[in-house]
Amino acid sequence: MGAAIAPLSTAVSVVGLGPMGAACARALVSDGHAVTVWNRSPERSAPFAAEGGGHVAAGAAEAIAASPLTLVVLSDDAAVAEVLAGPDVRAALAGRVIVNLTSGVPETAAALEQEVRGAGGQYLDGRVGCYPWGIATPNSSIVYAGDRGVFESWAPLLRSLGSDLRHVGDDVRVANVLALAMYNMLHHAVLVAFYEAGAVAQRFGVSLADCVPLARQTLATTADALERGAERVARGDHAAVEAAIDTHAGAVGRTRDAIAAAGAEHAMLDAVVGYLERAQDAGLGPLELSALYDLLADRGEPEPGRAPA
Repeated sequence: MGAAIAPLSTAVSVVGLGPMGAACARALVSDGHAVTVWNRSPERSAPFAAEGGGHVAAGAAEAIAASPLTLVVLSDDAAVAEVLAGPDVRAALAGRVIVNLTSGVPETAAALEQEVRGAGGQYLDGRVGCYPWGIATPNSSIVYAGDRGVFESWAPLLRSLGSDLRHVGDDVRVANVLALAMYNMLHHAVLVAFYEAGAVAQRFGVSLADCVPLARQTLATTADALERGAERVARGDHAAVEAAIDTHAGAVGRTRDAIAAAGAEHAMLDAVVGYLERAQDAGLGPLELSALYDLLADRGEPEPGRAPA
């Protein structure tokens, strides 16, 4: 691991001014940083020039050279690789820190780190767990992976994007792994389930807005259940204390049948029923729902009351 490049100034650059990149740039300007921005489509840079909040670079290389740290917020990792591959950009990377906040996949993050390090720079991979409106608010959540020393050196500046920032490992792939599992899978599954459930409620005269307060309470209960389930997995004990898989399967199955009878969509519930039936077929019906994790994680079938070692 290389020595961290210390933040000697508050100069920072942002490459990419889509909704997320623009939100990051504005948060940095608002926090008093000297911000340089660049976007392939010049019209997205125009507001920053008009507002006088940041310097607009003529190209990516100029933006990277202007600051010790550059946030890269592009459409995908292919776009990041294309920008970093330019000869002028590679020359500008020496002695610079690249923080890539672009959505991607674990192995691409490792390749990008190698590219930046090969050019004499340092690399952090980050993933944003909020929408652009959540940047620099209590709703922001950003995980970072890469050299811990580099992260700790730049954490004061990165807090301009939000106070909930976490270093999740020296391996740059980890931020992507967590983003795929939590920000992408869990988040979108919850949203789709909410709209499917709301469509059911609408058939009985309940508006989607009226569902929100109960949905918030349900999410709080779900968060508690997630924590309890993770504790059971860690202990290796799935003995039924609160609700066995058989209990869940009965409740969800009856719900699915009632929704189908009402003529409403139930694809999400079909998936849940499928998982529960799979667990029952594996003999896990008498155990807590957390036993499903061992089945899906291919850890073997837990014995009643216990998970495999």
